[in-house]
Amino acid sequence: MDAIIISVTGSLTVTAICAACAWASRMFRVGRQDRAAQRRHFELVDEALRALLFDKIARLHADTVEHGLPASVEVKRRADVAWRAYRALDPDETLDDGTCAHLHSEIVNAHISTMSSAE
Repeated sequence: MDAIIISVTGSLTVTAICAACAWASRMFRVGRQDRAAQRRHFELVDEALRALLFDKIARLHADTVEHGLPASVEVKRRADVAWRAYRALDPDETLDDGTCAHLHSEIVNAHISTMSSAE
């Protein structure tokens, strides 16, 4: 009788361990897939933010430098804020081709206007 109990208990223990390992393996795979999806989501958000910040700098450039107008201190400040955020999204400088840096540089180096951008 003891041999039967030991055999059944052993079988149940092995089954429970296999089930726990299968569950843990599934959770690990799902977790890895979730992390990959989350990482891709963050990459897309960063890419969208970079596009918006680039557009902001390009619009500031178009409104001032391209029209030969001086840039106010406020415009330069807004360009600097957008530039710092743009750069923070690419700390190792692998995504920038230099266009945004050139636009920012031209805004900062434009003559200063005493008029505010609201006028």
